Amino acid sequence: MLGLLAAACANEAPVAATGEPPRSAAKGEMPAGFAGVMAPPGDAEEAIRSEFAHIEAQGTAEGYTVFALRHPDHPLAKEAERRASAMKARKRD
Repeated sequence: MLGLLAAACANEAPVAATGEPPRSAAKGEMPAGFAGVMAPPGDAEEAIRSEFAHIEAQGTAEGYTVFALRHPDHPLAKEAERRASAMKARKRD
C-alpha cells in the first residue's frame, strides 16, 4: 500500500509550502511539471466494443453476464445475455 502511495506522490509536480504552484510561470501558463492539459476523452462506443471483444476471447458465461450488467442499455447487452444463457444451458446438460 505504501508503495502505491509513494509512486503516486513521485509523479506529482512540486508545490510551494503554501500549496500553490511556483510563481515563475507567466500568467495563464502552468510551470513545467504541471500537467495543465488533459487528453481528450476516449470513444465510449469503441471502449464498449473492445470490452465485448475481450469477453468473447474469454468465452465465459460469467464474463457475458458481467458485461450485460455493466452496459444494460447497450445493444450488445442482449447478445451478451443470450450467450450467457446458452452457455449456462449447455453446462446443465
